Amino acid sequence: MSKEEAEKNAEIAGKIYQILKKEGVSYTRTLTIFTKMEKEIERHIKNLPLT
Repeated sequence: MSKEEAEKNAEIAGKIYQILKKEGVSYTRTLTIFTKMEKEIERHIKNLPLT
């Protein structure tokens, strides 16, 4: 992952965290949500056809 990709991902994660925080979601629950999202994304990537 390039520095630019890492910075963009951190920005997106920060925005999601702020939304969850505003809705009253705890930090621990937020980490759980991010972990589930990461696993779901990885699952979808593995199922993509190779082109």
